[in-house]
Amino acid sequence: MALNSYPSNSGLNVWFRNDVQNALRAVESANAGLFEIVSTPEMELYRQGYEAALRAVAEAFGIRHEPLTRPAKEKPVIVDVTPW
Repeated sequence: MALNSYPSNSGLNVWFRNDVQNALRAVESANAGLFEIVSTPEMELYRQGYEAALRAVAEAFGIRHEPLTRPAKEKPVIVDVTPW
């Protein structure tokens, strides 16, 4: 990223749109694996909140953030292991 968000001696606090967008994408892709592995209703709610937070940060910088494409949802296979 270009410069830090904390005050510096130069007096410049500049964030480039591409830098912010790249940071949002990096954070999103870092958690994509987790969202793919854990498939529960609770995780889906967490993901929706997570995506909303990323969109909010993007909007704060005037960026339209599109979430990474998620694979089509597959229904989990349920194996009955009830004892006879």
